[in-house]
Amino acid sequence: MIIIEYLIFNDKKESLCSDVRSFEHLIQTDSDIVLNNGSITYEIDFSVKYQLDINKISNTEDICFHLTITTASIEDIEVLTKLLRAIRKRFFII
Repeated sequence: MIIIEYLIFNDKKESLCSDVRSFEHLIQTDSDIVLNNGSITYEIDFSVKYQLDINKISNTEDICFHLTITTASIEDIEVLTKLLRAIRKRFFII
């Protein structure tokens, strides 16, 4: 099993993503990514589970998204890597 976690911080001055819905819409701006009922489908036939939580950072109005992606198969590591790269591009995570 592979578990990938991202913590993505959002400054209160940024209005790009202010809630889970807008975060999910931003990920889906890549036409190869579809979110549906806790799963991410990439390039039509590759699917992984995901969970998205949002947390307020204490003493500020900033928020943090906690994205967890889980897959049971390590056989499709190349496609998983492409998916992760596509997600990181949406948030400028290098």
